[in-house]
Amino acid sequence: MKWLKLYREYNLKQLKNSFLIHVCIMISILLAVATAISIPKVTNSITTSYENKATKINGGDITIQTSSDNQKLHDFLNSHNNEITHYTIGKAQNGSIKSSKNKTQSFYTDIITVSNNKSENVLHQNGNKLKVNEVIVSSYLASKLNLSKGDTIKLLDKEKKVVQIEKLPYGSSSQGKQLGYIKANIELTNPYAYIFYIDLKQPKKTAKFLSTLKKSLRKELSNDTTYSTTKDVIKENNNKQETSLVIVSLANTTCFIFTLFTTLSCAYMLLAKRKKDYAIMQLYGVKKSSIKNAFFFEMLFLIIIACVLGGIFSAPLENMLLAINGLGQTKTSSIFSMITVVGIAFFAFIYAVYIRILTVSIDKTNPYNVIKDIPNKKTVPFIRYTFFTLITLFAYSIYVGTASVFVSSMILIIALLIFFITCFILIKLICNLKFINKTTLYTLKKVSKRATTYSLVILSFVFMNIFLMLGYNLPKELSKSFNLTLKNDLPFNYMAMVKNTDTTEQNSLEKQIKKYSKIYIKNGLRCTAKNGKVNSDITAGFIEKDDYYYKYKIKKGKNITSISSNEIIISDEFAKNNKIKLNDEVTINTFSQTQYKLKVSGIYVCQKINPNLILFNGSFDSFKVKFNLEKNLNDNSSSQDTTTDYYQYLINKKSIASIKSSENTLFIGVNNIVDAMLGVLDGYVKMLKILGLICIFVAIIFSINVFIIFTKSDEKEQIIIRAIGIKKDFLQKTSLIETIIEIFLSIIIANIIYCFINKMLSKMLFNASGIYNFMNTLEILILTTIIALITYVIKLHFINTRSNNFDRLREDA
Repeated sequence: MKWLKLYREYNLKQLKNSFLIHVCIMISILLAVATAISIPKVTNSITTSYENKATKINGGDITIQTSSDNQKLHDFLNSHNNEITHYTIGKAQNGSIKSSKNKTQSFYTDIITVSNNKSENVLHQNGNKLKVNEVIVSSYLASKLNLSKGDTIKLLDKEKKVVQIEKLPYGSSSQGKQLGYIKANIELTNPYAYIFYIDLKQPKKTAKFLSTLKKSLRKELSNDTTYSTTKDVIKENNNKQETSLVIVSLANTTCFIFTLFTTLSCAYMLLAKRKKDYAIMQLYGVKKSSIKNAFFFEMLFLIIIACVLGGIFSAPLENMLLAINGLGQTKTSSIFSMITVVGIAFFAFIYAVYIRILTVSIDKTNPYNVIKDIPNKKTVPFIRYTFFTLITLFAYSIYVGTASVFVSSMILIIALLIFFITCFILIKLICNLKFINKTTLYTLKKVSKRATTYSLVILSFVFMNIFLMLGYNLPKELSKSFNLTLKNDLPFNYMAMVKNTDTTEQNSLEKQIKKYSKIYIKNGLRCTAKNGKVNSDITAGFIEKDDYYYKYKIKKGKNITSISSNEIIISDEFAKNNKIKLNDEVTINTFSQTQYKLKVSGIYVCQKINPNLILFNGSFDSFKVKFNLEKNLNDNSSSQDTTTDYYQYLINKKSIASIKSSENTLFIGVNNIVDAMLGVLDGYVKMLKILGLICIFVAIIFSINVFIIFTKSDEKEQIIIRAIGIKKDFLQKTSLIETIIEIFLSIIIANIIYCFINKMLSKMLFNASGIYNFMNTLEILILTTIIALITYVIKLHFINTRSNNFDRLREDA
C-alpha cells in the first residue's frame, strides 16, 4: 500500500481520536516559532528606529555632557561659529514626580530643560515650543506611572500636563536614558549636569571637529565629561541589543527546548497509541516506509500550519516586546516581511527533520513483539537529536544575525545538561535508599528504570518555577536586598534640597524634622590627582559639627568631625573609580583658578548615591575666604556665584507625608532611587513573565504526555497486580510516591538555582548579599504541587478504569 493511500484511509481517520494531541503539538510549535521569530524582528525594528533618528536621539550632531557650565567650552564653540549652525545648553536635575492617578506614589527621575528655543530635538512638541505648564515624558516613565497623553502630573509641586510621550530618548541625559526623564520648560536650580547640543554645518566632519575640541580642551574638561555623536548612538544601541539578545536568547532557547520536548513527547505518544495498528499493518504486508511516510506527512501538515500561525502571532508578540522596551509606537515588521517568511520556512524545515528522526523508531519495532507486548529496546535517537539541536541553534544565530546567540545557547545547553545530570543522580540516590515498605520499594525500582525521563519532567518543572520566580519575585527581592543594604550603610532614607538663600524654608523644615544632617552643597569644583590622571568634576559638601546628626558610615580613616581644614573625606565609589587611597594627596581647583592641596583622611560609604560628593569639616563661609570661592571656576566675572548652591538635608523618617514645604524644596527617597535603578530590568522581567506562563503550559503537557505513555506501558503490569489479589490502593500509593518525588526534587533544585541567581544579581547590581524569602519556597511548592497533582489525577483515572480489564490477559494468552 502506498503511503498516500495509507494516509487517506488511516491517518486522516485518526485525527478525531488524537485531536487533543494534535492541538498540543500545534500549540507547542506555534509558541516556539512565534517567540523565536519575534526576537530578531524586535531587534530590527529598534535598530531601524535608532538609525533613522540618530541625530534626534543624540540631540544634535554632537552632544557633550559636563557637570558644570564650562565657560572654556562656550569660548571654543563661539570661536568656531563658522563650523557650527548653533548650539544649545540643556540642564539635567534629579527629581521626583507624582501622577494625578496615584497621588501617593512618587517616582525618581531626571528633569531636563534647555536655555533657548533652538533645541528642536529636545524641547519641541510637534514643532512647537513647550509651554510652562506642559511636559514631555519618556515612554519608560509613562509605563511605570501608567501615564497617557493629556494626563496631569505634579512636578516640583506644580501641576503639569503631559502633551507628549517620547518613544525614543531624544536629547536625554545619560542617566535619563536609564531611569526615565521629564522634559519641561522651567528653570532648574540644582542641576547635576549641563548638556551641550551642537549642530554642525557639515555633519560629515563630526569626528574631526570633536577631535579638535578634545585636544583644545584636554585640561579644561574633566574625565567625567561624556561625548556622543550620531554614530555613537547607533553603536550604543547595537551594543545594548547585543546584550539584550544574549539574555533573551537564553530564555528563548529554554522555551524552544522544552516546547520541543512537548512536541516530540506528543508525537511519541501518537506512536505508542498506534503501535499495535502499525504492527498489524506490517503483518499484512504494509511496508514500514509507507507507515513512516504517512505518519511524517500527518505531522508535516501540523508543522506547516503551526509555523504559519507562529509567524502570524509573532506580529502581536513583537508589539508586546516593543511595548515592554518602551517602544510601543515603533513601526513593526509585516507578517509578509522577508524575516517572517524565512523564519516560517526555517522552523518548518527544523521540525520536519525532528519528526523524520523520530520515525526511525518505526524501523526499529518488531511487529511480533508489539502484538505480544514484549518490550523493545530503547529506540530514542538521543545522539541524532543532540547533534541536530546544535546545528539548529547555530543556524538560528545566523538567522538572528549575531554569534552571541549561539554562544549563550551553548552556555544554556551546558547548564541544562548539568541540571539534568544532577536530577538523574538525585533520583538514583533516592532510589538506592532501603525501605521496608513494599510499595515504596516497588515504586523506587520503577522510577530508577525511568530515571532519564523523570529527570526531564523534573527539569521542566524547575525551569517553569525559575522563570516565574524571576519574573514575579526577583525585582521585589532585589529591592528588599538593596534597601536592607542601604539601611545598614546609609544613615538616612530621604534627602531634601533647599535653596541656600531660602532661610524661611530652611527654618520651617528644621523645626518639623528636628533631627537631620545639613550639608551646604557647592558644584563646579575640580579634583585632580595622580599627576593629572585624575581630573574629575566634584561637588563640595560643607558640614558643621552641630548640624551633623546622621553620620556617614566610615569605611576607612577618620570621620568628618575629626579632620582639619586641610583634610577631606571622599566616597568609596569615588576612591574606587579614581584609584585614590587613604592619605593620598589631591588638588582642588577652585573658582578663582587657585589650586589647593588636601589630604584624603577618610573614605565613607555612599552606595553609589552622590559618589562625587567630597566632604569638608566646617561651614561654607569659613572656607569661602580660604579657598577664594568668589566666582565660578569657568566664569570670567568677579561676582560671587551662589545661585545654584543649596542645602542638602539628610533625614531618617518613616514618611515625609506630614512635612509641609514650599514648591522649591525637593524631596528624594532612597527607595525611589532603588526602584529607578531596578527599572533597567523591567523589560527582561516582563519577558520572563511571558516565558514563565509558556513554561506552565509546556510543563503540564510534557508531564501529562510522559506519564500517560508510562501508564499505558504499565497497563498490563497493573492488571496482573490486580489479578493476583493486590488492591487498587497499592497502585494509587505507587503513583502518589512518584508524584512526591517529583515535587520534592523540583522544589530543591528550583530553590537552589533561584537563590544563586538572586544572590549573583544582588552582588553584581548593588554589591548586596541578597535575601532568602521562605515565601518563594512556598510558592514553588504550591505551583509544582498543582501541576503534579494534575498528572496524578490522570494516572488515578487510568488505574481506576483500566486496572480491572482482565480481558487484556485473555487476549494475550
